[in-house]
Amino acid sequence: MVGAAFVFALIFAWAVKAALIEPFAIACMLQVFFKVTEGEEPRPEWAGHLTRLSDKFRVLTEKAATVAPVE
Repeated sequence: MVGAAFVFALIFAWAVKAALIEPFAIACMLQVFFKVTEGEEPRPEWAGHLTRLSDKFRVLTEKAATVAPVE
């Protein structure tokens, strides 16, 4: 009986962490991220660097260019 209670307590603690604590932590991190990066622009040399290194990024930028062309 004690073993079952221990297993139940572990599962319950994991569920509470997954349902309440993790979403709150992610929301807090996003809030800080948006404050820190507010007004910043991506550096164009990084886009070129990523395009050269990653085929997936290249495909993604090509798709984005067809949807909303850069002015």
